Amino acid sequence: MIAQNYKVFNEPGKVKMTWVYCLIATAVIFAGAFLVPETVKIPKIIIPLIYSWATYYLVQQLQGAQIDTHVKAGGEIYSWWRAIGISLIGVVITFAIIFVILLFLPNS
Repeated sequence: MIAQNYKVFNEPGKVKMTWVYCLIATAVIFAGAFLVPETVKIPKIIIPLIYSWATYYLVQQLQGAQIDTHVKAGGEIYSWWRAIGISLIGVVITFAIIFVILLFLPNS
C-alpha cells in the first residue's frame, strides 16, 4: 500500500525503493522469527504487532501529510477489502517462496 501511495503521489523512485525495503524487512522479520530459540517464550502476536505498529508509524511520518491532502482534495480512496485481498495474495506468495526454499533444503 505504501508503494501504491507513492504511485498516486507521482514519486516513482520511491515506489521502487519501497519494494526493496519491503523485501528486506520481510526477510529480516522471517529470519528473526526463525532464529528465536524455542526456549524463549514470546507470545505469537508480539512480532506482528511490532511490525504493524512500525509500518503505521512510518506511513504517518513519510506520507501522512500527503495522504491528508489527497483525501481533502477528493482523491480516490480504496476500501479495506482491497487491502485485505492484496495482503492475502502476499501471504500466498510468501508461503510459496518458503515452500520452495524448504523443498530444496537438504534433510538433516
